[in-house]
Amino acid sequence: MKLDLKKWNEMEFGNVTYKKQDLWSKLNVLDAKEKTHRLTVEERLEQVNLRTDIEKLTLLEEISCTWKKGTPIPNS
Repeated sequence: MKLDLKKWNEMEFGNVTYKKQDLWSKLNVLDAKEKTHRLTVEERLEQVNLRTDIEKLTLLEEISCTWKKGTPIPNS
């Protein structure tokens, strides 16, 4: 069952760390551009979406680490 869960996790979410690094890279480009130029509305929206996606992936990483440690996830 553990292997099935691991396989499902990779198929469903992919490599979270790699995806997060890619998003950070794209966000850094926009942040650097923002220091020297005014961003377009589309670029600002992309910036917000990138930050949101990074936050989601960070939460997925935290949940994954919790599962790996065998620590129960508290109910909110």
